[in-house]
Amino acid sequence: MIENLSRAEDEVASFAKGTLSEIEKRPKMQQIVIGAASGIATGYIFAKIGKSIALLVGVSIIGLQFVGGPKRFSINWRQVENDARSILQQKSTLNLFRENQIFFGSFGGGFLVGMSFF
Repeated sequence: MIENLSRAEDEVASFAKGTLSEIEKRPKMQQIVIGAASGIATGYIFAKIGKSIALLVGVSIIGLQFVGGPKRFSINWRQVENDARSILQQKSTLNLFRENQIFFGSFGGGFLVGMSFF
């Protein structure tokens, strides 16, 4: 099960890197249009379903607190923070953002515009 998950994670990562490298080869104006359009779509969808997901997560956490009782359910936040830091400190992650600054910048702007449509 864990091997399948790891393999699927590797396939998704290679697909994302391949797609981003294809976008990087296009002219800058096309990169901006692709980034902005995908950002607007993602932001709009996120705004539409965001409240439902937040409600679902909130109810789930409250339910786990009631069902689990004290000290049965805990999250090691230090471990979560350490894992997040190790991912961000990898040079491949930073290079990915540096190589695709135009796309990610326009995606971020488009995402904010898409969120404002809600």
